Amino acid sequence: MELRHLRCFLAVAEELHFARAAERLHIEQSDGVTPSRLPALLAMCRQEEPEVEIRLFEVPLPQQLKGLQDDLYDVGFFIPTR
Repeated sequence: MELRHLRCFLAVAEELHFARAAERLHIEQSDGVTPSRLPALLAMCRQEEPEVEIRLFEVPLPQQLKGLQDDLYDVGFFIPTR
């Protein structure tokens, strides 16, 4: 772990908000996979682990959270609207 990671962690803990912490540290908030990055991420995953099956489902957030808790999904992405 690098010192900058600890500074980021501390800023988020103090601000209790990722965007405010990023603004305070004068860095860009990264907080997840944006729609424009998803295709590249999937391509990289398929290239590195071709035997792993990747299936995408678009579901409402409450259903996604329940699916993650119930081990129905391995990963979930949420893109907040502004």
